[in-house]
Amino acid sequence: MMRPPPRFIQLPFAPLVFGRRSDTGDMVEVDADELVRHLAVFGTTGSGKTSLFLALMLQLMDRGRGFIVCTTKHDPTMPRALAWAAMQRQQLWRLRVFDPAHPVHVYNPTATTNPLALASLYFSQLPPIEPSSEAKHYHDIQFEFLLLACSAIMATGLRHVPNDILQLARSYEIAGPKLRKRLQALGKEDRMADLDAFFRRFYRRGEFQVNEAQEALSGLTSVLQGLDVGRFAGLLSQPFSEVDLLQACRRGLWVYMGLPAAMDADGGQLGRLFLTDLIMAIDEIQRTEGELVHAPFVIVLDEFPSYALPQFARVFEQARSSGIGILLGAQTVSSLSDRAAGLSDGFRDRVLGNCAHILSFRLGPGEGAEYFSQFTGKADRPIVQVSETESRGRTWSPLAPSSWVGWTNRTDGRASFSGYRVQKDLVMESRRLTHELASRGQAIWLSPKDEETLPFPFWSLWAETSAAPAGWDYAAQCARWDRIPLPPLDLGRYVRFVNIRRSAAHGVAPPDAPAPHRNHAAPAPVPDATSQPAAETPSPAPGTGGPQEAPAQGRRRRRPTLQPTSLISYVPPRKPKRGTPEPGRQPSTASQPPLPYPPPTASQPELSGIDGDQPRDTHTIATAFDQDGDGTRLTSEGHTPEPP
Repeated sequence: MMRPPPRFIQLPFAPLVFGRRSDTGDMVEVDADELVRHLAVFGTTGSGKTSLFLALMLQLMDRGRGFIVCTTKHDPTMPRALAWAAMQRQQLWRLRVFDPAHPVHVYNPTATTNPLALASLYFSQLPPIEPSSEAKHYHDIQFEFLLLACSAIMATGLRHVPNDILQLARSYEIAGPKLRKRLQALGKEDRMADLDAFFRRFYRRGEFQVNEAQEALSGLTSVLQGLDVGRFAGLLSQPFSEVDLLQACRRGLWVYMGLPAAMDADGGQLGRLFLTDLIMAIDEIQRTEGELVHAPFVIVLDEFPSYALPQFARVFEQARSSGIGILLGAQTVSSLSDRAAGLSDGFRDRVLGNCAHILSFRLGPGEGAEYFSQFTGKADRPIVQVSETESRGRTWSPLAPSSWVGWTNRTDGRASFSGYRVQKDLVMESRRLTHELASRGQAIWLSPKDEETLPFPFWSLWAETSAAPAGWDYAAQCARWDRIPLPPLDLGRYVRFVNIRRSAAHGVAPPDAPAPHRNHAAPAPVPDATSQPAAETPSPAPGTGGPQEAPAQGRRRRRPTLQPTSLISYVPPRKPKRGTPEPGRQPSTASQPPLPYPPPTASQPELSGIDGDQPRDTHTIATAFDQDGDGTRLTSEGHTPEPP
């Protein structure tokens, strides 16, 4: 007989206090069932939204519940107040603080072991498009590449950065063999099969169409390049993340996420990474345990429209089943439908339609007040009407004889009417939100659900961030961990060295290569099979002052100048042996396996020491970088050359 799966006992939860009604004095409370159905709070800056959020977080600390608060305000007093409250409750170990301006804990959303999560993080940085747009085809191609590339890179077990994905998308003919060599050492070469099949679609009549491949991945490469050189490049290259949103939800931790300014481009970029990471964490919870034991877990998204994602609307529809409630904070309603940020009216309706309660502080001029006035709807308003009429008139007839002598007919009348009727009228006028809410902390509860169905005013609860001492160093008191980072994959370094050597083989110095020292002698030129042999120079006669001849009597002997070696080649030169092919002669390709990348063209000859075990020229430039990260020579077939 199968036993049913164990059901965890939900811990009791006292309702959260939001404030007190200004008309009756009753407390305004929200229980756990309503909290996981989400709330939306609107109001201009300085109206009291952040103070209300801080008061709610302090109540969650007292009730033993976890939360994640994300804000775009550079206010160091907020994390200090949370740390002070956590220390007073002797639970400072539960607090995680990420603030780029005041770093405490490291947050790197790309430090994950899930290929789908990593691909979704990078894909979220692409500009949103309409489902019926022609660019949808390229978006599908780019997401397919991200899935295959992330799966192959994570199979190496090494630390990865956005530049590794960039090199696979931009220089696959160089980075592909390097990645294949790593996977061969682990017995996971099959991970490259799907990636090779992806690039075979760009072959036309046996030739690789480079322009077509670059056009298909152009949007993705620009996004990865921005992540690689942007302001948060150092953040995304961290070997691990001390702030794990999935573990925070499961363990009930207290997380503070401080993003850059709301109108900053990099701030929106990091905010979208955070929301995508949060979506993947909620999906993982729904896939595994289903509902959290310590529900409700609250996620506070202050200034949400500045980093909102269109796909985040489904979180409002599905997070309730996991025991996760969302508190949304915004200044205006129109910001939820900003088309410049990829949002729409449908996104606004999906978000607000799944919120059980909507609160509004004072609003500025705009469409917000009119929207909420229409949102509250119309109600039947009884009207009692009482009217009285009085009339007086005189009539005369010119044909009557009496009218000529002054006789007339006079009539008096009086009537009264009292009635009762019902008409539809707006429940709340828009001017109440723009003019009557003049004080800080004064708000209107727009969508009550109990027996009271009309909006009512109330005074919100707030907490001051100045409760913590101003000079207290909370960063030194927070918990930290020491971890051993994994070695990096570093495909960018390998591609950079190969490009440098190719430029040297063509006789063109790369733009980022250092200039040679003026006192150094120039290295010997690399011979070319197509170049004409130079005329032989006759050796000098004895005593004529040749370079190897002894100096004249009475002068000091000069030591011979050593030729400096270059730091470009990968395989050290060997002495020519008997039976070796002449320089410029191509080796046999019968025993070589087919390459997964396009063969070099006539304008881009193959490099010696990279595609074979031995260099094809004995006069090649000497080497210094003859080993890669794992201590083996850089050859495409994975063989180690014999020592010279």
